[in-house]
Amino acid sequence: MRSINSQELGILVDELAGISGFYIDRFYEIDEGRFRLKVSKKGEQANLQIILSRAIGRTDYVETREKPTDFAVATRKRIEGFMIDSVTQLNGDRIVVIALHKGESHVNIILEMFGKGNFIITDEQKMITLAYDAHEYKDRSIKPGLEYMPPPKSTAPASKDRVLKPTIFRNKEGKAVDYSFFDDKKEGFVAEHPESFQKMLDIFCHDNPMEAKKEQTSHEKLIEEINASIAKQQKILDSLDAEIAKNKEMGDKLFKNIAVLNEMLKAARENKRVTKEELQQRTKIKVLNVDLKDKTVTVEVE
Repeated sequence: MRSINSQELGILVDELAGISGFYIDRFYEIDEGRFRLKVSKKGEQANLQIILSRAIGRTDYVETREKPTDFAVATRKRIEGFMIDSVTQLNGDRIVVIALHKGESHVNIILEMFGKGNFIITDEQKMITLAYDAHEYKDRSIKPGLEYMPPPKSTAPASKDRVLKPTIFRNKEGKAVDYSFFDDKKEGFVAEHPESFQKMLDIFCHDNPMEAKKEQTSHEKLIEEINASIAKQQKILDSLDAEIAKNKEMGDKLFKNIAVLNEMLKAARENKRVTKEELQQRTKIKVLNVDLKDKTVTVEVE
């Protein structure tokens, strides 16, 4: 997937105006350079995906990571519970600023959507408190404790005189192979027009169903939890059945050899210094060990 340009990013930022007023419930680092914000507002929930240098917008696909990374833990401490005030594009460049607040605290998420990209958190004075990629550049430094400085402004691409329409191009097999913010036709491909540019990128990024799964309904989640609980209980029952069978086998062996065992115990009581060899001579059971100190006899029964 290609990198996004500043003009395309501006379109996505305009569409994200509706995310203002949402609270950040959870932050996830899905993979290298891929993040998700779970947000909510008055019963409404949404998920915001961020793919550095490539896409930002609401997503219908929910991906998680079994164990949070160190960066995810550090980010959660800084932004969870904060309200999104605004989403803006900085200087018309490939930089997105998400302004947040909680009470009197104000912070910013700064997304650099060029090169390898970066996810940076600053305080109200734009002092960096956390950076996904702390780095020393030729003309600036991205490190905690320093003021955030954007790179020298690059020249934004000139506006093109084309139709502005989110379009996904699919090949004959139905695979999404390209997308466009401006062109709605491409020779040899079938054009699909999602309702928004965010939706366009969401579909394109997750065209392979093995890479993500649709968010489950509450009913589906309940069924999954019940099935998991049943599987767990069945595993416990199987373990108990195996233990019961083992104990029954041991009990049967003891009952079968009870007379010989009683004879062996009688011999041990009569001779407090009895040896393994002496017991072996008086019984048909194989004597493995005699411990006079612990007063135990280890035997093997069939």
